[in-house]
Amino acid sequence: MYVYFDPTKKLDFKLVYNSMVIMTGYAKMNEIKRSDVNGTYEVTLFGQLGRIFQEMKKITFDTATEDTNYLINGGQYVNEYIN
Repeated sequence: MYVYFDPTKKLDFKLVYNSMVIMTGYAKMNEIKRSDVNGTYEVTLFGQLGRIFQEMKKITFDTATEDTNYLINGGQYVNEYIN
């Protein structure tokens, strides 16, 4: 059985200890190390605050964007043209 894994994508994670959730967020792959038949994955764990900053980077005033979920339409608040 093989699992498809795309190292360019962020992976959601939940860190659990004694059935208590310690941390949730996303993981990003840094490196794959291999020795003989064994391999290890080096990842960085980012908490929910990191996820919030990643989402905030998508916010834009550019009306030419295709993703309107993050578009702030300033025309709703200002009727003046600034040059």
